[in-house]
Amino acid sequence: MKLFISNTTKQNTVFLYRRTKGGQVIPLNIAFGKQESISDLTREDIDYIVSQHKGDTHEYMVEQKDIDTTRGHIGLVYRIDRPVEAERTANTIESNDDVLDEQSAQLRKDTMSVIAANMKSNGQNPEALSSDLVEEKPKGSEADAMQERIEVETGGNRGKRN
Repeated sequence: MKLFISNTTKQNTVFLYRRTKGGQVIPLNIAFGKQESISDLTREDIDYIVSQHKGDTHEYMVEQKDIDTTRGHIGLVYRIDRPVEAERTANTIESNDDVLDEQSAQLRKDTMSVIAANMKSNGQNPEALSSDLVEEKPKGSEADAMQERIEVETGGNRGKRN
């Protein structure tokens, strides 16, 4: 049997695994958006390799058939005996971008709320506390530059994003 593993992160990944028969750690380099395969595996080997990359709080390595029911960031997609479909890899990369954007926005709002609470506890008035985040467009890039304003309401409410 073969195990195909697709890298849906935006960085090259060194996939480390062990087979059930042999304790040696084996590295497998997988470039961003690409996939590699591991050959000559038993079903027991595949289950063992996959179990090494399952998280307690989230699924980092997901079987292709389960992508649509998995929430959050997916780092690796696998499929047994057949390559991961290129369209599924591309869609997962795009979905990961959305997930990471949402997580980043929430982190910025939470940070502003903590700053406001610290100011208040130190006797400062965070009444008009706001933060502007402006990203310049890289030279030669067609990507949109990011602009975001975060305002914190100090009446016990969390930050809001505009």
